[in-house]
Amino acid sequence: MSLLALAAVAAPAWAQAKSELTIALSSFSAETVDPALQGHNVKYYLSLMFDYLVGTTPDGQPSQAGGLASKWENSADHKRWTFHLRKGVKFHDGTEMTSDDVKFSLQRAMSKRSTTGY
Repeated sequence: MSLLALAAVAAPAWAQAKSELTIALSSFSAETVDPALQGHNVKYYLSLMFDYLVGTTPDGQPSQAGGLASKWENSADHKRWTFHLRKGVKFHDGTEMTSDDVKFSLQRAMSKRSTTGY
């Protein structure tokens, strides 16, 4: 079989989209990669897939760099926080992140089913 014929036969296989992603991690002891259902023991792996609302510096201090919020402030009575979200943040499918998405994630992390401890 010529090289050209082999390429013509094999090309459709290269063009087909995969519908499943397999992840292999040597020290991943969890059964889920859902941050609301997983404790802190897999924080490193989850941080590769999810962004934090507020970024942190290497020594753990809040930072405007690296988070979804560009700035934040709390109310005078310290009961309410206001977060200003970065513009242009998109999900893997191309849809833009909104405040509703952040609200959903925070409420989910605080739900009874969540194991995050918040």
